[in-house]
Parts: sequence; structure tokens; C-alpha cells
Amino acid sequence: MSRLSGPPPVPGASYAAGGCGPQPLLSGDVPSWTASANPPALIYVLGRHQQVAGFLFGFPLMAGHPEPFSDKILWVVRSDRHGAPLRLTGHPLNAATPVVRSSWPANSSPGNIYPSDIEVPSPGCWRFTLTWHRHTDTVDLWYVRHR
Repeated sequence: MSRLSGPPPVPGASYAAGGCGPQPLLSGDVPSWTASANPPALIYVLGRHQQVAGFLFGFPLMAGHPEPFSDKILWVVRSDRHGAPLRLTGHPLNAATPVVRSSWPANSSPGNIYPSDIEVPSPGCWRFTLTWHRHTDTVDLWYVRHR
């Protein structure tokens, strides 16, 4: 689980249960740079360098192919995407395999958003590296076993 120390990185936000790795899950107020995406009141994660935010539509996130559920995450990037796709590579925290990869085109609006579904094969804490137009950030997300 995340280590929660000090105030949340976003004024008006609070820590939410269910995070892992160094980036805790948050709820409440969102970073001002995500305002153009107008995300609803969802649990979200900020990237390690606070260059990406992931708003979790499916919570908790489920490993496998969780039909009819969805693990939709709306990614909002802080820096202009300049038409570049968002590329994601992920693996379990503290393990090199298995690896998941996905890519989404820069064709959604408003703002710098990328809607996604990410399927991971096993539960646990997963580290994702996201890249877009010369920018990179990482997030850690907890996946539970699909029942």
C-alpha cells in the first residue's frame, strides 16, 4: 500500500484507500491543469512527476478480463500532446514480467485526454510508464482478482 505522509499533493484532495507504490490514490479536488478535461468526482492517481493524472472509472481495478465491468481510466496529461499518442508499458511492481503494452491516439477532447482500458493478467501492484510527445511519467495502480 501507499505510504501516506504529509498533506495530499493537491490542496482540497484527500487520500483514498486502495493505492500502492509511492503514489497514493486521491479523491476530492483535482489539479488545476486537469480542469479542461472536467473529470467527474472520481478517485484518481497522479504520476510520480505530476505530469499525468489517471481518473479511475472502474474501482477497484480488476485483473484479467473483467466482463461486463470496465477498468476505464481517463488519462489527462499536463503538457501539450502535440498530436502524439499516449503509450503505456506496465509490469508488476518489483518484477520485470509479465509486461503489458497499450497505445491510444490523441483524438479525444476536451483538453489533453486519453480514454483507456488496461487489462493486466494478474492481481497486485502494477507500475505503468506513460510517454507522450517527449514526456514521461509513472504511476502505480493496485489490481484485485476478478471474481
